[in-house]
Amino acid sequence: MFAFGLAFQPYISQGIFEDNNNFGDSTILNHVEHNQTQSAFASGTVRVFVRFEAHLSASLCQEDCCFQKAEAELAYELQGAKEKQKIRSEEIEIDVVERKKQIDIEEKEIVRKEKELIASVRLPAEAEAYRMQTVAEGSRSVFRKENKFESSYCGSEKLIRH
Repeated sequence: MFAFGLAFQPYISQGIFEDNNNFGDSTILNHVEHNQTQSAFASGTVRVFVRFEAHLSASLCQEDCCFQKAEAELAYELQGAKEKQKIRSEEIEIDVVERKKQIDIEEKEIVRKEKELIASVRLPAEAEAYRMQTVAEGSRSVFRKENKFESSYCGSEKLIRH
């Protein structure tokens, strides 16, 4: 084995040469040419494989980029929907508060109108009723006194005539 030298050691380790060298020089040359062809093919294959890996890597990177972009767009839309929902709930709450205030104002308006009616209609009516009652009592009192006076005056007249 050491007779061939170190240049042929890979061939020896691959089992191309046997200890009893039956092949000859042409077999060695054919094998060397075959290895060179395989080497060229292998280097071309490696290049193709490297290109394939590069395209695959770029494709995966672009897919990941598109996925993240779509995810970001969905997150943006979701956040927008949440914000719209918050705004709508706030608007509804504002409407409820406005209605409560409107009801409170209407109740206060009812109380104010009752007081106004009491002041403008009922109290004057009661005052007029009291005045009329007082006038009526005064008239009755005057009428009674006149009747009493007349009856006492008329009674003394009768006594005088007889």
